[in-house]
Amino acid sequence: MQSQGYQLQVNSIGDANALTISAAHQHFGLSKQECVQRILTSPSILQSNLSQERASQLKAALSDFKLPCEIVGNDVVIDTDTTQYELAAHIKRFDHAAEFAAEIAAFTGQTGEEIIKSLTQVPAILLGRLSKTVAADLIRRFSKPGIELVASAPATALYTVMAFMPSYNESIRSQYISLGLKPNTNEVTCKQWSANNLSYSAAQDIWQKATSLHLPVIIQNHDYFRFNLALDTVPSELDFDSFSNWLTEQFSIPEKIHRKLINSLPIVLERSIPLEDTQKHLAVMYELGCQGSAISVAGEKYNIEFKNITPNTQQALSNLLNSIMGRTILLPTPKDGISTTPLAANIHQALWITHEAKKAGLLARLIPTTESKGQ
Repeated sequence: MQSQGYQLQVNSIGDANALTISAAHQHFGLSKQECVQRILTSPSILQSNLSQERASQLKAALSDFKLPCEIVGNDVVIDTDTTQYELAAHIKRFDHAAEFAAEIAAFTGQTGEEIIKSLTQVPAILLGRLSKTVAADLIRRFSKPGIELVASAPATALYTVMAFMPSYNESIRSQYISLGLKPNTNEVTCKQWSANNLSYSAAQDIWQKATSLHLPVIIQNHDYFRFNLALDTVPSELDFDSFSNWLTEQFSIPEKIHRKLINSLPIVLERSIPLEDTQKHLAVMYELGCQGSAISVAGEKYNIEFKNITPNTQQALSNLLNSIMGRTILLPTPKDGISTTPLAANIHQALWITHEAKKAGLLARLIPTTESKGQ
């Protein structure tokens, strides 16, 4: 009789997808949910007290499912970090969005509508309850140009709660103070308020209180802080050579358009960049005598101006807006082929719409709304 002294250990997610992960549970006497969770939090033990023959059979089955695994002794104990991570995406360009969406859908088993709903959030939360190992594997597996994947442990991350007061209101000001929010400047009429470096529970507590007072607030996980960097002004005596070198080296902006760029200020130099990179670029702007600004991608909203609209493209554009925005959008009647559409779209929605519109031969320009939040 063979010794029952072996375990089967799954080491990572490998090249598995939703179907193969779900199918694996049939071999282990585990519920589908329990099996999936052990795989998503690997390395972990799938089954213990196996004979060597049975362990080898199960290892072969998992290999067919493209799940990396190994046979270990019953005495092996995995020193597993129980911290659970979620995987999120910040999307700067939508050139590879269709391919990315298809791969995520194949992995998760989600429908097209579910994927669109996910990718139009900022950031787009794709998966949760992952081990650090699996999160890192998925980042390597699904990364695409223009799509930044970020892993965060929500339970241990720090958070900021942000609020926006479009016009001064003493009553709202008092309510913000009661919630523990502070103005971002020393001006009495400061429009932007926040509470920083909070735990998840503390941020949720403020959100719940604000909701009961009908005050809109935004909760931001610090791991997901990303900013749109803008160049607002340049000095009259600009060191143009240094300025031009900076634009080329840091943003790959062709030298031939640098002078034209100065006449088009303010402009966005780069979208969705981390806080540390934002601070570095703003410091260089200051040294050059320029003025810049950074707007949190979580709060910025956009309307879009479309040009070259024809009767043949109008219905397709309307369908595109409805799909990406997740609601019915009334496209204003174009005048001379031009229509400015009030959307209040977030950055993912706005960039996705303009990408698809340009593929259809339309010109599209993002117009920030007046209620920019999180500056």
